[in-house]
Amino acid sequence: RRVIVQAAWSLVRCQHGGKVKEFYQRLYLIKNRSSLLHVK
Repeated sequence: RRVIVQAAWSLVRCQHGGKVKEFYQRLYLIKNRSSLLHVK
């Protein structure tokens, strides 16, 4: 839940497409990592 809140805040703060894209990519990586950890 915290990650989602941080993402929302970052989106509100930075209206730049590049930064938003970077953040989304980071979020995607974090999600993949957590899912992999859960699988293990």
